[in-house]
Order: sequence, then C-alpha cells, then structure tokens
Amino acid sequence: MKRPMWFQPGAKFTALTMLLFALYAVDFVNGRWAEIVATAPLALLVMALLDTAVLTVAIRHLHYNGWRLVGALFLLFYGVKTFLVGIEAVYLSDVLTPPMARSLFLNGLIVAALFIPIAVRGLGCWTGDKAVRPIPRTITGWLGKLLLAGILYLFLFIAGGLLLFTPIANALDPAGAAAYLAGFAAPDWLPLFIVVRGSLWALLALPVIRGMNGRFCPNGLLLGLLFAVLMADNLLIPSTIPNMMRVAHFIELFVENVLFGLALVWLLGRPRRQQAVGL
Repeated sequence: MKRPMWFQPGAKFTALTMLLFALYAVDFVNGRWAEIVATAPLALLVMALLDTAVLTVAIRHLHYNGWRLVGALFLLFYGVKTFLVGIEAVYLSDVLTPPMARSLFLNGLIVAALFIPIAVRGLGCWTGDKAVRPIPRTITGWLGKLLLAGILYLFLFIAGGLLLFTPIANALDPAGAAAYLAGFAAPDWLPLFIVVRGSLWALLALPVIRGMNGRFCPNGLLLGLLFAVLMADNLLIPSTIPNMMRVAHFIELFVENVLFGLALVWLLGRPRRQQAVGL
C-alpha cells in the first residue's frame, strides 16, 4: 500500500514531539518524573508540540547543517527556553526560587543537548551543501548593535507591561490584577538588568540570524515565533502565578517577543551598506 506524501514528515514530527514530551517529563536532576506529569500532562504535551513545530521549521529553514546547525539551535533553544527565564530569579525569587532555578538550568541543558542533535539528524539536515551569507562587521560594530538590542528590549518590556499586560489583566480579573501588581516591587537596577538580558538574548540568537538567507519578513517572523513560542508556552504550565495573570503574561510575552525577533533580524541580519554595494 502506497503511503501518502505527508506520512513520513508527519511521522517524524510526531516522533520528535513525543521525544520532547518524554524529555520534559523527566526531572533529570532529582532522578524522577517531573511533577507536571501528574498535574497537567496535556499542557506539557501541548508545549512539546509547539516547541517541536517551531524548531522543525527553523531546522529546515536555516542554511546550516551538522554540528553548526546543532550549535546554533542549541544556543537559541536553551537560551530562550531556559537561561533567559531562569535568570529572572534575581528579581522574581518568590515565583522562581534559587533551587527551582538551578533545577531549571540543569534540566533544560540536558533536554536541549539531547533533543537538538536528534532532531537535526532525524529531519535529514545533518549533511548537505548550504551556502551561508556572511554578515561582516567590526567588533565595535557588533558590540554597539548588541547594546542597541538591549535598549530596544527594555522599551518593548516596558511597553508590553503598560499596553498589554496591565489592561488585559485588569479586564480578565480586576481584583486579582490589583493584588498581583501590588505584590511586585521593581528594584532600582531592573532597567539595567533588562538591557543586559536583551543584549545576551541577541547574542544567543546571532548564530541563527547569521544562518538565515532570503527576505527580511520570513526570517523576522520565524525568529519572532521562535522567541514567542519557546518562552511564552512555559506559561501553559500551572504555577504560583494566578491563571488569569498567566493568560495576560502569555499575550504580553508573545507579542513583545515576536516584535523583538523581527527587530533583531533587521538590526543584526543586514550587511553594512558599503559591503552590500561592493565598496
């Protein structure tokens, strides 16, 4: 019996989704099943499916192969999914305690290190001949761009909170939003931390951006969706954050991360003008 054309890609995607679900379900640090397996397995499965979807598109889209592709996507997957979330423990210690952050860092590292090489090989992107467009720039130029990316992220962080999270939270649960916001006191150094976080984020995404050829809009949308899905779908998992506040945070993160991805491709993915015209 002849199988339909979609069967093999569909089977690979399903297998990778179940693999990622299984990896998420294990608490490697403590040698047991993660608590979420018993409390919200469907949410964990949806998160695995969404993450597999965006990573699959990225694997097929990037003009890398083999270990170079693995390295670029490992940095992005671990960085966005785990590292950039875990460092928020420095000012959200009531939500993400230091022991929770340490467990998150180590489990996320193991998941990314196992899943990305298997996904690249399973999707047939280990070997091949892909030309990568160089984006030459001086060290000073890169540092300036990374700093600008951090400042841009600070702007998006503030705008997202004021224009998205606060009105959505108030609309969903006015009393809960008032209590939630009253319990958060931003430290004086938070803007500097956000700028540094945004610059680190751009640095982690830089290998992926350098592996993109083609038009700005598809590249920017792909990077934005990678950012948005990998980070925002963490909020699908029940936590100490009230449900309506998680919904508001999900929308806020999704929008600001898509915009940040678009901005980074425009900011970091263009060659300097004089090199673009051959001067």
